[in-house]
Amino acid sequence: MYNEKNYIHEINEIRSGLQNSTFDQVVNHDIADRNHEQYAFSLYYNNYRDELHLSAKDESTKNMWIQGLQHLIDSHALKQQRHVINET
Repeated sequence: MYNEKNYIHEINEIRSGLQNSTFDQVVNHDIADRNHEQYAFSLYYNNYRDELHLSAKDESTKNMWIQGLQHLIDSHALKQQRHVINET
């Protein structure tokens, strides 16, 4: 079970697909199939020091997660910009 807390403002990037060394290792050890790339995505956070690699049950679910997370990231960034503008 995954218990680490991660916050939206800590996410630096969301990448779709198997574009990282962790997924490469999983595919090379026959734990995952390269044909399932359309289900995979990764979160890079904490100034790119940490990664979380995920696989959804289907492409639609993956896209929904990515869009939802990106919306939260964008909303938080906008809120921070407004706060800075109000402070100045």
